[in-house]
Amino acid sequence: MSLVQAIITGGVGGIAVPFAVGGAGTPMAALVAAMAIHGPGGTSIPWSWPVFCLVTLATWGLLHFARE
Repeated sequence: MSLVQAIITGGVGGIAVPFAVGGAGTPMAALVAAMAIHGPGGTSIPWSWPVFCLVTLATWGLLHFARE
């Protein structure tokens, strides 16, 4: 898997998970809302976006170095 494919896959997951869960009236939806990263001006980033990006990048790096 190339780095670009890994970042796209992680990004899609990072965007899709909170929006899929956020519309539900479940405790998981409340957890996603509570764990959002709040920024200036009332903006927020779902917690899964940076997590998926970091995990994807770390996994790609480990697989890349394992091949060498």
